[in-house]
Amino acid sequence: MNNKFDNENKSNILDIAMREFETRHPRESWPEWFTKCMIIRGYESNNNRLIKITLRHKIQLKPNQYWKEIRGHRVLVNTDPITGKERIVICGGPEVDVEVIFEIDIASGFTKIITDTDIDLLDGTKYELNNC
Repeated sequence: MNNKFDNENKSNILDIAMREFETRHPRESWPEWFTKCMIIRGYESNNNRLIKITLRHKIQLKPNQYWKEIRGHRVLVNTDPITGKERIVICGGPEVDVEVIFEIDIASGFTKIITDTDIDLLDGTKYELNNC
C-alpha cells in the first residue's frame, strides 16, 4: 500500500529528487510554463521513497461547465441550462489525465531513475495550470 511519507524526512527526500531532476534538466532550461504546471508528490512503498513530478493534461469541459475562482481557489462550476443557477462540482467532474515526466526511487542512500522525460519535447499548451 502506498502512503505519503512522514514530514520529518520529506524535505530531504524531495531535495534529493529535485537535485537529480535539475542535474538532468537545469532550471535555466525549463520552459516558462513548466513551474506553473508541475506537481511534485512523494510516496512510500516497501521502504522505498518514490517521488514523481507530474503534469495534468487540460480537460474538456461540458458546455455548461467552467472554472471560477472562489476565495483564491479555482473550482469547477456547473450552470443549470434552464435556471442559470451555478453549482460547484464536488465530485463527478471530468477525468484528469496525469502524465508522469520524472519518477525517482530513493532507498537507503541509493537512487534509481524510473522515468525521465525530455521536457523540451513537451507542448506546454496541453497542460493545466496548478490550482495555487
